[in-house]
Amino acid sequence: MSSQSVDREDVSDDDRFPIHSKSSLAFHFMSSFGHFFEPSVPFEDLIFESKPNNLQPDNLPHDTRLSDFSEILRARKSTRTFGKIPLTLHELLDILWCADGITHDSPIGICRTTPSAGGLFPVSSLILCQEVENLPLAAFIYEPSTSQLFEKKEIILPSDLSVLFRTQHIDYSSTSAIIMWIGEILKICPKYGDRGYRYMLLETGHIAQNACLAATKLDIPHVVIGGFDDELCASTFQLNFPWECVIYAMVLGKKIER
Repeated sequence: MSSQSVDREDVSDDDRFPIHSKSSLAFHFMSSFGHFFEPSVPFEDLIFESKPNNLQPDNLPHDTRLSDFSEILRARKSTRTFGKIPLTLHELLDILWCADGITHDSPIGICRTTPSAGGLFPVSSLILCQEVENLPLAAFIYEPSTSQLFEKKEIILPSDLSVLFRTQHIDYSSTSAIIMWIGEILKICPKYGDRGYRYMLLETGHIAQNACLAATKLDIPHVVIGGFDDELCASTFQLNFPWECVIYAMVLGKKIER
């Protein structure tokens, strides 16, 4: 169904959404991780089965104006070995701003560091803080309008955060913080129909890549995760499941002393 048909003025929000939401929910449930966990064997045994031998790692952009940016891209890597130095609050806030912060206001609406279909911004950042300086062990929501964190005292975090994840080859106990990106289907599908779910996933990818590049620049070890227990996360974070759901996660490890 095209987005134009969903945007017809003679169709109310109440009538429009139920018709155009079923495929989005079906895709969400069908793409869940099921009852399987990723194996906890050494990570090196799981990937890189074939390694090309013709890479040219010294390739650089032709335009010298991209040299600084290209160095960040070249340095970005997923890291599963963390250090002992906790993050500072400023470092965490800087990563969150780069991920999805507000840059300026315009005549057509607020602009952020990532694009969002229709300017609807259906993705929010929930942060599980373990060892961030001056912050308690708690869950926080990031508010882009003020670039501040607000504690969600109603959320009781499990003592072992690994129970939230299907991905088990990461030492969650040595992380400083975990960012959980929450998607709200009710914000996007009433306008764009089932295609809105796709837009929401694309937006989350933009957000996560920004966060990865910011963490790389700050020399903070990190890894993104797509394997988590949807229903357990929803109940723990008190989400309106399935209309609100975790889409993606990012582990920010403790910094390694250089």
